[in-house]
Amino acid sequence: SEILISSSLFLAKSLKAKLYLLNVVEKIETPLVKILGYEEKVEKFLKEEGEKREKEMNNKIEELKKEKIEVEGKIRYGKASAQIIEFAEEIKPDLIIMGTQTTYGIESYFIGSTTWRVIESKKFPVLTTRVKIEKKPEVILVPVDLSPISFQAVSYANIMKEIFDSKIYFLHVLVILESMAKWEAAEKMEEEIKKKIGQEKKISGEIIIEKSPDAASGILKACKDIKADMIIMTTHGRGGIEKALFGSIAERIIRESEVPVLSLPPLT
Repeated sequence: SEILISSSLFLAKSLKAKLYLLNVVEKIETPLVKILGYEEKVEKFLKEEGEKREKEMNNKIEELKKEKIEVEGKIRYGKASAQIIEFAEEIKPDLIIMGTQTTYGIESYFIGSTTWRVIESKKFPVLTTRVKIEKKPEVILVPVDLSPISFQAVSYANIMKEIFDSKIYFLHVLVILESMAKWEAAEKMEEEIKKKIGQEKKISGEIIIEKSPDAASGILKACKDIKADMIIMTTHGRGGIEKALFGSIAERIIRESEVPVLSLPPLT
């Protein structure tokens, strides 16, 4: 949580944004609790745990206010992903910041699945990170295909470029196994992408064509090759990275990326 709080503080100060801290006390909902007659004990535990976390949060808020930012905190009870989405619908955030896998075993799976459910809801931009964000993203990687949905990431890249003066790389992955002929079409595809980017948004950036057995590997490799500080991608595409970024490809990128990943919901 310290990684997330530090990262959130940096971004809030950089973007001059209001920061909301949310902590969810997970309710134990199983028939066994009722069968064993533990409802009262469980409720007491949840209340005490909530009070403990609220005290800790209030201390953290006072500490953060010394950094001259506007910050509020909230303790909620229930299923973590559902409470995060519900709270987000109330405050309408421009961005949700969450962690990926940071521990092991059951807790590790829970953290990952909670984050993924929030992303999967496709309601809000979600920035996931396993590292502390303490400097501006100087290099940003934007995976794109030729579908309108994937190019929604271009406008966010444009915002980042204006705020942080970042260098933008647009990546198109040619998946080898889908069509060997596409190897020979890389140059033509690059021209199509350049033309499409120019039509969608006026933004300068370098085009990368990566040939790879699968889309996720191509994206992760390109990220390391250009030493990207962040990946920005839409969570649902049509073809080109190829088929959908939404699903196993996006999940793998989010889980394995060593840099923060900004996942954008498709605009409706």
